[in-house]
Amino acid sequence: MTGMVEKGIIIRHEKMGPDIWRMVISLPLTAKKAKPGQFIHVKINDNSRLLRRPISIAGTAPGKGLVEILYRVVGGGTQLMSEMKEGDTIDCLGPLGTSFTIPEEGEILGVGGGVGIAPILFTARRAKPGQMTVVIG
Repeated sequence: MTGMVEKGIIIRHEKMGPDIWRMVISLPLTAKKAKPGQFIHVKINDNSRLLRRPISIAGTAPGKGLVEILYRVVGGGTQLMSEMKEGDTIDCLGPLGTSFTIPEEGEILGVGGGVGIAPILFTARRAKPGQMTVVIG
């Protein structure tokens, strides 16, 4: 699947724990197309950072045009990202990657840890009530 470049506005940006951040971005096109297991590439607003950062999508609100991501500060690029403020514009490419298949029937087990829980959360939000068990370490 080929993604699209979309500039969005940061709606919420909050620190969730040591070096863990949650960002909600207004990305209407991405929010409509994204599926659990996919990610976006985020461009840092700094000319010294040439490569985009791949960040898993933790959820979407297609009707509101919102995309939620979780990320950990691990280097200079994500450090700069953590300094962005609500209202700032952010350049994203997505949705990218192969999505998960959610079966119509049967149970789903999601296992993850750290920021690796983002695609698990997205899947749990799209699964039927009671269909998914989540184990987080």
